[in-house]
Amino acid sequence: FLFKFEGGIYMLPETSENNDIRIYKATEFPIKWKLEKVLMKDVFAVDSMIFFHDDLWWLFSNINPDNGTDACSDLNIYYASHPFADSWEMHPSNPLIVDSELARNAGIIFDNNEIFRVSQKQTFGMYGGEFQINKINVLDTEKYSESLIHSFLPKQIRSSKAAHHLHSKDDITAFDFLK
Repeated sequence: FLFKFEGGIYMLPETSENNDIRIYKATEFPIKWKLEKVLMKDVFAVDSMIFFHDDLWWLFSNINPDNGTDACSDLNIYYASHPFADSWEMHPSNPLIVDSELARNAGIIFDNNEIFRVSQKQTFGMYGGEFQINKINVLDTEKYSESLIHSFLPKQIRSSKAAHHLHSKDDITAFDFLK
């Protein structure tokens, strides 16, 4: 997951094997990166995303509450005043979603003042069997709600077998799929 902050380009890569959530800064984009900050330690988290909204930085992550290697079912969010804060506040409703068909992050879309969370739907025997676009209706330090807008089957994208990620910001959109 890439984001910009104070003129720099940063990345939250998949670091579940390290049991942490990390931010790297591009020193020579897109080839060279340096570790900027470990946001959380001793946590099995996947598909983390970070973005700025209403004067706060928001971290969305799929975290296994038992620290096991399955992180498809629980969506947790945290907030802080700075992307490199030493501590992040846990949303009081965590986990916000407990549902293997809806919780797992697959990207985020910003459209004017609206935010859409893309989620992966795991299907039997297929990673990335479907993804959904969910409109975030309420996101603040007390409440969270989203509503399903549309589901996509991978075959709708160039007749692919699976789709995993969709992200859009300004005039750039990226997605991946298995042909």
